[in-house]
Amino acid sequence: MVELSDLYSRAGGPGHFNLAREALEKAVRAGDARAPIALAKLYLARGERPLAEAALRKAAESGSAEAALHLAELYLSVQPTAEQQSAARRWLATAEKVMANDDGQASRIALAYLKLPDAGSIQHGSSTLEALVRKNNAEAMAAFATALLEGTGVKRDGVRAEALLRRAVQLGHDGARFILAKAYRDGTALERDPARAVALYREIYSDEPGDTKVQLALGDAYARGEGVTRDRRMAAEFYAQAARQGDPEGQVRLGTAYLYGGGLPRDSKMSEHWLSQAGETGLIEANVHLGSAKLSGLGATVDAEGAFASYLRAAEAGSPPAMIEVARALMKGVGTQTDPALARTWLERAANVGSRDAMFELYRLHDLGAKPNSRESDRWLKQAAQSGHPAAMYRLALRHKQAGSEKDELAAREWLEKAAQAGHPQAVKALGKQAVVASGPG
Repeated sequence: MVELSDLYSRAGGPGHFNLAREALEKAVRAGDARAPIALAKLYLARGERPLAEAALRKAAESGSAEAALHLAELYLSVQPTAEQQSAARRWLATAEKVMANDDGQASRIALAYLKLPDAGSIQHGSSTLEALVRKNNAEAMAAFATALLEGTGVKRDGVRAEALLRRAVQLGHDGARFILAKAYRDGTALERDPARAVALYREIYSDEPGDTKVQLALGDAYARGEGVTRDRRMAAEFYAQAARQGDPEGQVRLGTAYLYGGGLPRDSKMSEHWLSQAGETGLIEANVHLGSAKLSGLGATVDAEGAFASYLRAAEAGSPPAMIEVARALMKGVGTQTDPALARTWLERAANVGSRDAMFELYRLHDLGAKPNSRESDRWLKQAAQSGHPAAMYRLALRHKQAGSEKDELAAREWLEKAAQAGHPQAVKALGKQAVVASGPG
């Protein structure tokens, strides 16, 4: 059943997620120990974290050490609360009791301990990894190198991380080359070297041509011209290889290539096909692109209702840009009924997760809307400016300028300079005029 669900989830398209879920739920009831973890991964792929957490917790409480470890890793995958840290620590201890003699799993557990904030957990994790490294354990070398590259619980040390990864490669660790290639590509604790990254990606591709991660990495390298001559056609070919294997990231990249003509002839039907496939898996980016295509006319037809539905799916999955698009549609009644109150709710939701664009939209709503509210307008303008929104900085500078006091003049100058540094054209122009005036005649 687990294998069947994997086929369904890779197939994508309407209904396949439900078939995959039903197959996994049946496997859970049949007692397949792999099923709860596979079900949680399916939920996570669709952005349904609470359902994934519930599936793992139920399995962990039933005695699955693997589920306990996955649950701890899930808690530590984002900025965990104190309660989540405590739960992660508890589930790691549970998993460790069962997996203490499994060096591969012990490495995962140790790396998870490094993500906890207390010194005791960090010391336990690092000492465990050091002991396993001394035993020539390749999995531990890759895990410890990852921590050293990212500074997770230990001081960054690119030189040692590189040495550990190269040794892990010699010992046959499948993922070590990919970790090292990514570090070269991104310059993570190592000198950035895209050409070395691409060389490693090509080695991996030669050995494992069906690895979708490396297909995407090579596609991105050709699309950006990093480490190779830019070649969008070659990028699209690598994306197509990943997409045809059911990889959602590959599907969204291929869909956007067809949408905008990136290395392929523009084809709105093919674009919608691949973006819809990726969107069905819950990939937020796919639904945002699909909404933009349907609304702008880049798709097969202009479909405002379809655009709103795509944006809404992405917004409900947590995408701030999609939340803003949903709010705009609700304000104007495009693809849905007009509902200003609900539009404001979506903007506030996006603002509350740090979207400075949403903050600026809330400023505009309260400043220029049907029911102006100067207090709320000021609040959101300041918040957007403080979050780095260039237009908000410029507008705030104008407000201080209009106030006229000496203190406001200084504040106006400060915000104008910040807006100019952020690239706001009117701010740059205004500063230029001020400089001419200050220099005087001649």
